[in-house]
Amino acid sequence: MVARGRARLAPTFPNLQRGTIKEANQRGIIGFLQGAGVLKFGDFTAKSGRKIPYFVNAGMIKTGDQITKMGEFYAKAYFDKLGKKQAVLYGPAYKGISLSISAAVALSK
Repeated sequence: MVARGRARLAPTFPNLQRGTIKEANQRGIIGFLQGAGVLKFGDFTAKSGRKIPYFVNAGMIKTGDQITKMGEFYAKAYFDKLGKKQAVLYGPAYKGISLSISAAVALSK
């Protein structure tokens, strides 16, 4: 996806349930993504022409530590939602493949 626009500070997230483990994980992943330059807030235009308030560029995950951390966030979200229930992890090409692999590795621990 190509987005053009002007970056701004992150908005508040009213859907987060304050004080929960889920909220802590969501805030952690948002902070991580912003710090890694993956998540940007602003006024962007998607390829479809739709206006969007944020843009995610998973291609900005550049180091082994970052992909490991991303996998840990995904694994935590998976475990919080499904517990020990087994399911198929699917990562669409191309960036999603490495994300699903890193989540699978984190879940195996």
